[in-house]
Amino acid sequence: MHQEYPPFERLYRDPRIRAMLKNAALIEARGYGRWTRLREVAEFSRLMGFRRLGIAHGPDLAGEARKVGEALASPEVTPLLPPPGHSLDPQALADLFKEEGTDLNVVAGMRVAPEALFLRASDVPVVALIARDERLRHNPAAALYTSRSYLQDALHGQRAPVRRGRQLPLALEEGPLLARRVEEGRLD
Repeated sequence: MHQEYPPFERLYRDPRIRAMLKNAALIEARGYGRWTRLREVAEFSRLMGFRRLGIAHGPDLAGEARKVGEALASPEVTPLLPPPGHSLDPQALADLFKEEGTDLNVVAGMRVAPEALFLRASDVPVVALIARDERLRHNPAAALYTSRSYLQDALHGQRAPVRRGRQLPLALEEGPLLARRVEEGRLD
């Protein structure tokens, strides 16, 4: 490093941040490689004393979000799922969770921009549990794991198939091929 590292006292003066780091280390020590991320969120919430968890999600992942809420619910923890319509507005969702007094917000599948806006608007810690990725069944890391084999291209996914020298119909195209056709005005 070219600069002096900030002193511990300055980095971790907030006792809540110190508690989060300590409990994160405990979870890592107890469950690394054995626990699912869902269990890590549950254990983290328990260790931190979080009682109300906001479950943020897009409308297309409402079923998964409901299951997350059921899994995290306990006599000590109450998950809060937004009413229909709130999941479309990330600012309104963050405001709702603030009004309801959530201690932790859990992202259970949102589109990229709404998720970014929700993270920015939340006034409590937020953890991502489900990263919405329709192409890879909500496992975006699969693009990295398979980029040298199945997908061939981690960013854009598998190249669009070609039959007898002709492109398949627009509905079957993906990624850069579709973007190029949109830019050129060729949407036949």
